[in-house]
Amino acid sequence: MKIPLNILNKDNDNKENDLFKIASSIPLQGLTAHYLCTSVYKVNKNDSVLIHAGAGGTGGLLIQMCKNIFNCKCVITTVSNEEKAKIALSYGADYCINYSKENFYEKVMEITNKEGVNVVYGLLLFFYIKIKNK
Repeated sequence: MKIPLNILNKDNDNKENDLFKIASSIPLQGLTAHYLCTSVYKVNKNDSVLIHAGAGGTGGLLIQMCKNIFNCKCVITTVSNEEKAKIALSYGADYCINYSKENFYEKVMEITNKEGVNVVYGLLLFFYIKIKNK
């Protein structure tokens, strides 16, 4: 799994402790990502997927699994800023939508030629509320 090294606290003298915290979270995030891709919705090479929070631990693993293991046709992710967009793209996302600047629903429909995606991974209720109330 790729992790961005810039998440380490540069002012901290105990970087080894930071690395331990990061490494100890990977199994749980990895199991979650694997479960989502194989049990919640079994992704395959013909699928287009939308992954919210693509720069996070679970989101980053989902991107990598969908692209590199399950060979999904199109992996789209959402992030909150440009720095996180670079991280998500480095994980292998085909498209990255900055939801603080763009309506992710409209952008997904544009990217997929109005077909939408086969599955959405993420639990971001505020997106639903924002779209529903427009």
